[in-house]
Amino acid sequence: MSFRTAVIVGALLVVGFGLIQPLSSGLSQMQQIAALEADVDATKGEVDQLREERNRLDDPVHLERLARENLQYVHDGEEAFIVVDSPSARGDDADESTAGASKAVRAQPWYIELADSLRAVGFASEEDPT
Repeated sequence: MSFRTAVIVGALLVVGFGLIQPLSSGLSQMQQIAALEADVDATKGEVDQLREERNRLDDPVHLERLARENLQYVHDGEEAFIVVDSPSARGDDADESTAGASKAVRAQPWYIELADSLRAVGFASEEDPT
């Protein structure tokens, strides 16, 4: 091997090693760009769903149905009845998505539970019984 061939091979190796880092960073940037484009597409899908929901909320019939289902609103002159099933009356294989199944029964009012939890973590002070 001649000196000239050794210098050319050495120069090619230096140039080759010099190109490895930019190629590596370019590939990682291409992967990041692909991931960000996927995020943009997902966000566009969410925006489209939110626009559809907003358009549905502009419909008074849809709003009335939501108010009746979720907030138990009734028209003037109508009577509302709330039926709560006992756990033993439903049976073990009852569907949990039924009307009264997801309602939790509290042993105490919510504000007493809140005060107890605040007292437990130290954000409320207990009064002296003197």
